[in-house]
Amino acid sequence: MGATAKNPLSDDWLEGADAIAKFLGWKPRKVRHLASQGAMPVFRLGGGQILNARKSTLARWITDLDANALQAALNCAEAAKAR
Repeated sequence: MGATAKNPLSDDWLEGADAIAKFLGWKPRKVRHLASQGAMPVFRLGGGQILNARKSTLARWITDLDANALQAALNCAEAAKAR
């Protein structure tokens, strides 16, 4: 790779709860809490303590959460209408 070549993996990589929190617009404490619960797509490399995540994976995770919430709301509205 030349000096000006971009590395797509490094552009998609977030290292540390602070970087993940900044990307999501959250506080690092929330990231660490959700990660400790296994509730968000993060990982540690080599048994390390530092959280890592991919921006693309986090974006897809948020999109899926949003879609699921919308579907649940629609299902509730339809159930209420049927009563």
